[in-house]
Order: sequence, then C-alpha cells, then structure tokens
Amino acid sequence: MKDNSKVIVNLLAGVAVGAALGILFAPTKGRNSRRKIDLFFTNFSDTLIDNAENQYNLLDNFKDGLKYAVRERLEQQRAKLIGK
Repeated sequence: MKDNSKVIVNLLAGVAVGAALGILFAPTKGRNSRRKIDLFFTNFSDTLIDNAENQYNLLDNFKDGLKYAVRERLEQQRAKLIGK
C-alpha cells in the first residue's frame, strides 16, 4: 500500500510541475500566466485537501466499525462463558 501511495503522490506532483511549466512557457502575457498558475495550484491544493479529508473520514468510519465489531465479539464470547 505504501508503494502505491508514493507512486500516486509522485504522479500528481509530476502533473502539477508539468502543468506549471507548460503555462510558464506558453505564449501569453506574464500576468495571465501567473494568474493561471495561481488558479491551478489553488484548485490542486483544494483537491488534495478534499481527498485527504475523505481518506480521514473513511479511516475514522473503519475504526468505529472495527471497535463495534470487537465489542460485539467480546459480548458474544462473554455470553457463551456465562451460559456454560
């Protein structure tokens, strides 16, 4: 899983750098290029933050489900021991 995460992060970083360089070398005015780069990185960082929040929420939900499952299993085991 760690290797896949590294590949995805490196791919996204490469896309960001490539897009920024493409905009910088495009035949437009400097002010327009800077505005495009700023907008691109603003959107890119917003997307990264949203994805990180989604992953955090998924992990938090998984943790809650795991705690519930463990508690249920312990209660079942406790009930079996008391029933004997």
